[in-house]
Amino acid sequence: MTDSIPRRQLTLIGALALAVGIAACQTDELAGPVVQVGEPLLDFALGPSPRAVFPSASFTFNSTRTRDTLTITLANLPPLPPGVSYQVLLVDSATVDSTGTNNLVPVTGRLITTSRSRRPVTRDSAVLSSRVDTAASVSAIASADTNQTFVLRVIDTPQAPLINFSHVLVVVGPTPVAAAATLDRTTRRGFLFGRYRDARGTPSRADDVFSASGNLTFGSFALDANRRVPFSVSGQSNAAFRGTEIRVNLQNLIRPPEGFQYAAWLVDDRTGRQVRLGTLQTPVPSNQSLANADTDPSSPSAFLTEVGIAAAQLRANVDTLGADQGIVFDDFTQFFLLLEPKGGSGQPPSASSAIVLQGAVPPSVSSRHPESGQISGKVVSASNLPVVGTTVYVTGAGLRLPVLVTNANAAGDFLFRIVSVGSYTLFAVPPGASVATDSLSVVVGPAEVKSGLTLRIP
Repeated sequence: MTDSIPRRQLTLIGALALAVGIAACQTDELAGPVVQVGEPLLDFALGPSPRAVFPSASFTFNSTRTRDTLTITLANLPPLPPGVSYQVLLVDSATVDSTGTNNLVPVTGRLITTSRSRRPVTRDSAVLSSRVDTAASVSAIASADTNQTFVLRVIDTPQAPLINFSHVLVVVGPTPVAAAATLDRTTRRGFLFGRYRDARGTPSRADDVFSASGNLTFGSFALDANRRVPFSVSGQSNAAFRGTEIRVNLQNLIRPPEGFQYAAWLVDDRTGRQVRLGTLQTPVPSNQSLANADTDPSSPSAFLTEVGIAAAQLRANVDTLGADQGIVFDDFTQFFLLLEPKGGSGQPPSASSAIVLQGAVPPSVSSRHPESGQISGKVVSASNLPVVGTTVYVTGAGLRLPVLVTNANAAGDFLFRIVSVGSYTLFAVPPGASVATDSLSVVVGPAEVKSGLTLRIP
């Protein structure tokens, strides 16, 4: 017997010790020992959004002996940047190859705008109200939102007979089309399009076929059908927060419709607050803007295909977004990659509902949101008597729907026990009414109790 350890066992023990040592150093066979630099990455997943509502449109074509009428109904149009407008054009595909022929014309008609809003009546019910505005001889829509529907009624004129055109086309941009122009076969134009007349490949009008109604397609239009790019949700991504920076890498996106671009926003579901992070760029290290990916045929060629964006990135930092304005990632709950109209002299006033990809801000980030506060007060009449049963509701900046609703008690008192930090407006709806008669603004800070507020019912 001997106390010595056989050489083979020593060799095995040495190998195990070496393996443990390597594992302890977190060795990467390509990069060497891994050392964490800076704050950890907090990953979050992006996917199709259940909230997505994309622009849509339909048409009806009515022909009589005396005149023809084309009615276009537009819905879910995203908010516009300053100086940008929507416009309806007519296109003739049959004369595209005719020399000196203008086959693209702007139209003018009567515009009917319906704006919808929802207001609480009691704690458990709400009323949907709408306002209808009518204007004559409208050629462009300079302001829009997803809670509005537009109906443009175009009547036949000798200068532009409707039967001379084949397609209706909706465009967006900073420079409205003021006169007839030429659209060639391959140029992509517009973001909603549909055919109402089929010339059947002949110059004769006798065998033309007209559609009485139809829906428009969302995407880029071209007279050459092979150049059209109907839009659909697509793409893969990986995204993460790291300290004051957000990083998003994307692959295989469909090109945005003409006149649109991809943009990223952060939204807080608790208060309605929104902040725009910016638009997409090509991957590091090229970092070229993809603002013109809707029409640019080749540049940057390494990242654009005929119909898609092969790779893109977004980088945003609170230091450049406006830390002096109190913008921190902790204050938001959702990330949106969406489509928005481009051009003009600034950015849209609010996020579009054309959401392509959505992701929840990691709880480890959003849970750092400051401690909630409270709002309380009293509803009184003109003679300072309590008004029992008054509905009081709170809306946050950018929200159409209330975030909180309650009813005043027998003493006219109301209380909202948990209110996230932010800016709000309070509204008072008298018992049995459906319209607010008083409102006031309030800002709630961390753990702040806003009390002694007074809403008056005339």
